[in-house]
Amino acid sequence: MFGYAGNILFINLSERKMKTQKLGPRRARSFLGGKGLGASFLYEMTPSKIDPFSPENVLIIAAGPLVGTSVPCGCRFVAVTKSPLTGLFLDTNCGGHFGPSLRFAGYDALVITGQAEKPCFLYIEDDDAELRDAAHLWGRTTHETEEIIHSEVNADASVVSVGPAAERLVRFACLTSERYRNAGRGGAGTVLGSKKLKAIVVYGANSIPVAEPEELWKRATELYEHASIDRLGTPGILDIAQETASLPTRNYQAGVFEDAEKIDGETMKKQLVVRDIACFNCPKACGKLVIVESGPWKGTKLVGPEYETLALLGANCGVNDLEAIVHANLLCDQLGIDTVSTGGVTGFAMECYERGILTKKDTDGLKLNFGNAEAMIELVKKIGLREGIGDVLAEGVKRASEKIGRGSERWAVHVKGAELPGWEARAVRGRGLMYALNECGGFHTKGWVSGSDPPGKSALDKVEGFVNSQNKAAVLDSTGLCMFMEMKWKDLVHLLNLVTGWKLTPAGCSKIGERIHTLARAFNVRDGFSRKDDKLPPRLMNEPTPKGPPAGYKAFISNEDFEKCIDKYYNLRGWDRNGKPTNETLLRLNLRKPAEDLKNET
Repeated sequence: MFGYAGNILFINLSERKMKTQKLGPRRARSFLGGKGLGASFLYEMTPSKIDPFSPENVLIIAAGPLVGTSVPCGCRFVAVTKSPLTGLFLDTNCGGHFGPSLRFAGYDALVITGQAEKPCFLYIEDDDAELRDAAHLWGRTTHETEEIIHSEVNADASVVSVGPAAERLVRFACLTSERYRNAGRGGAGTVLGSKKLKAIVVYGANSIPVAEPEELWKRATELYEHASIDRLGTPGILDIAQETASLPTRNYQAGVFEDAEKIDGETMKKQLVVRDIACFNCPKACGKLVIVESGPWKGTKLVGPEYETLALLGANCGVNDLEAIVHANLLCDQLGIDTVSTGGVTGFAMECYERGILTKKDTDGLKLNFGNAEAMIELVKKIGLREGIGDVLAEGVKRASEKIGRGSERWAVHVKGAELPGWEARAVRGRGLMYALNECGGFHTKGWVSGSDPPGKSALDKVEGFVNSQNKAAVLDSTGLCMFMEMKWKDLVHLLNLVTGWKLTPAGCSKIGERIHTLARAFNVRDGFSRKDDKLPPRLMNEPTPKGPPAGYKAFISNEDFEKCIDKYYNLRGWDRNGKPTNETLLRLNLRKPAEDLKNET
């Protein structure tokens, strides 16, 4: 098949056995790759209602048909599993060079099952794959692990590893690659840690066959020439978030931070940025290498922080010290924990401390006031190592609030157990839909809602656009194309056809996105999730935002309006009123019995 390496590697860690099977054309056409391919295997291979730490949980690492080709920004791999943070379907992706390396080694996906008896790592070099001992790597940071592997195994290999946090089953541990790149959200790294698989190391020297190489090269060159370097990277978004009151501040109490200019992209560029960093075949180079050259965090070196980190470890914790945020980000990368969830639980703990629910006795002596940068940094360490109060917060804000009690649940800002990212839902009517109706919980990259709204404006007219946005996001995450390479449907489909030789249409491609999203929903429904779980936290639904253009707004004009939006969404999706895909919808999407439909195909 054009556009595919053509092989899936199955790894059974319990039995220390591996086998390679061919990727079938029907599965490829139905799910593309990346997220879609991972969803198809997860649904078929994972029994319902299992514990995410069970050896039966499956973790799939997959790359899509654009990855490793000449298409600019075709570089991302996706990790799909059952989340230990939410108990939901999880897909989380990462850029850099690992995705292309996996494809150059001859594989479109790795399907990992079981649980190793002892720590190990997987080494793949073209057609050869083996499990090697990782006893000497266990307990090491992600940076140390990658350095040792490069020195002992292959200096040119791409590495994905987990840190001490995953070994200790912190529920939002990452998969870390190239030191500073992370498949960050939802705990995919935690699943790998539970399986005692410390790292995956890949080196490949093959290429990806494409259907129309000359035309693809011509189009890719045009895209490359018209793209420009992203001068500030994602930190440049912070000013936009501040202006629209979308910047979560002090545990989402507000959407405006009075010291935003001290931690924004321009300040970072002026004070800390050394040079631009790009992923594989990327003309935008949105990564920024920063070095702290003086002060208490002198010597801190990092690619980042991204906007989400500045928002959650900065404004959400009331911290205006940019260099402290950079250092906290570095600790998260080394320990292997998601900066969004870490900032979420830290902001929650700070509010509990200021309200007297937590005292210095509870916090191991830390004064967890908003704005205390030193305390934030110490708390990051405690969370990553599950020490003291960090052991409670390492469970995520939902479980932590249930354990702390005393009314703290009111200030636990999450959806289905996933801490929310750096976009205030009260700033834009309907934005809460992308959290409440997300198959992964409180994520923001699975569909988007935007636009300003006058008082009293319903979000109903945004539901259809949100559905289309979700479909497109699912396709992007299945092709491996970065979301920052913004494209219209027709241009994305044209690239796919040049690579694969197919004759897809925008409508047909959108249907693939719908199929992938619906299969993820079916996975969650099978585990007992329903309409009762499609909701927003009390802070966003009941407390008006106090500052900025949307001052006085809640996430929706009323609970009734929210329920009407849910009804409309379910109707457009072809789900019943409890959010379960109907038999007619499953048949229309060829999902009625996905395991049986594809039983003769890998």
